Amino acid sequence: MLVVREFEFFESENCIVVFPCEGLGATQGEDLQDAIEFAADWLYWTVIYDMINEKPIEKFELGHEPQHGGIVIPVAVDCSLARVEAFTAAETARILGVSPARVTQMCESGQLTSWKEGSRRMVLKESVDNRLIEQPGPGRPKYDEDEVIDMSPAEYTKFVQDFYDARMRELAAEEDISVVKKSKTPRKKNQSFRQAPVDAVKQELESPQVSLA
Repeated sequence: MLVVREFEFFESENCIVVFPCEGLGATQGEDLQDAIEFAADWLYWTVIYDMINEKPIEKFELGHEPQHGGIVIPVAVDCSLARVEAFTAAETARILGVSPARVTQMCESGQLTSWKEGSRRMVLKESVDNRLIEQPGPGRPKYDEDEVIDMSPAEYTKFVQDFYDARMRELAAEEDISVVKKSKTPRKKNQSFRQAPVDAVKQELESPQVSLA
């Protein structure tokens, strides 16, 4: 499903600030390219969570005028739950070391993010990763919450992957099978977006008509 939404990009203190032209929310990037990627990522996951929660997908208007002295750029993302990294309920139960019934309870209570794909319940991989970190099982170290928050993005990615790999090795040892990982590293940014040529937009953004400097 292709979703298009316009965002306004304008200069602020050492960054590019991004506001959606309709509704609430904001993000920012170090430069225009970075800001566009974050806008696309923000839009992508907003739509994906609406799909998961079975909410109607909004159809946004185009042709907005700048409200903050910046420029308006339409961003499009192609969203599909079929391409979201996820586990089945049975896989989730094995990874977390709980029963399938417990996984169902956690999904229904909101502790895990899930949706139905036909007759199967799919669980968002990111929510499984977070659950492993928040409540490590017996014999696995309990990490301090502040330690995780203070990590850089690269350190956090490695932390999650190491934790995930350790659990996969435990499962393989317990069942004497090879456990295949669905993803090598957690997603950092969604790259599924279309944009105007960055150089042309950057030149326009830096022009006197739209620059806030």
